[in-house]
Amino acid sequence: MRIAAEFGCGPLAERIGLSEFESFDAPHDGLPGKVRLIAGAMSSKPSSSQIDIAAARLRSLAMATPDGELLGSEDDVIGSLGVSRITARQAARLLEREGVLTVKRGKHGGYFAARPSGDMIETVVCSYMNTLGLSTKHTGMVATSLWIEALREAAGAERAAALAMVDELSPLFEDLDPEATLEEVSKLEQRMRAAVFKLIDGAYIDLIFRINAAFARQRLTGWTEQLDADLHRRFVRKWKAAKLMELEGIADGNVLQAVTAAMHERSLWVGRGGGKWKDEPAVERVIAENSLR
Repeated sequence: MRIAAEFGCGPLAERIGLSEFESFDAPHDGLPGKVRLIAGAMSSKPSSSQIDIAAARLRSLAMATPDGELLGSEDDVIGSLGVSRITARQAARLLEREGVLTVKRGKHGGYFAARPSGDMIETVVCSYMNTLGLSTKHTGMVATSLWIEALREAAGAERAAALAMVDELSPLFEDLDPEATLEEVSKLEQRMRAAVFKLIDGAYIDLIFRINAAFARQRLTGWTEQLDADLHRRFVRKWKAAKLMELEGIADGNVLQAVTAAMHERSLWVGRGGGKWKDEPAVERVIAENSLR
């Protein structure tokens, strides 16, 4: 009714004018004069900078609100942002794509805070990396560098926390069955990775590592291919020894040992992913090139 009063028209003309405004590309010729006046006056498209500013404000509101809680109705949000309805809606679409906002329509609708999941980010980024045709050579280098630096930092971490982590993990590796499946090995790898990243407060490193590892799994079939039983036992044995040396280096605060073991351990995974574990000479070559003296 505010617009109707301003333009001296009835509520029906206001509703038609607002409908034309919401679809701002619609032609206004042929509409009744007062409706055309409303639609034309309101149909200026918001600029990118206006939308970006509104999105930044709305993002701040969403991130300051617990996941799943209501920010308010659409009118509430428009009032908080001080923008037009179309600008608010376009800003909301941007945030929905980011995963930080959910918009629900209807009687119990409104704008709700949301949080993007790590799995969602991993999936989206991996898909984008595939469209770029990136090489696993470079993503593997990044993952290896991240793990090495994480172990370097872990070896220098606060002693009580580092020793507690080592005490928790060491028995799991010591008791690992030589016949452990690749799935069991991978789960233990992920458990240690999570513990190390928690020790060094490395949530960002964890995210990048997960993305690169997921991309490598998609592109390198060697990660999941079954090896000959003897070759698999060799892989498990070398991997187990490398992990125990990593943990020992962390426990002793020995950066050189932790980093050297990390380089060796990563080479075993890279070798498997790249198919180097498919034949006996290759296995012996990987062991010889990366054995710890």
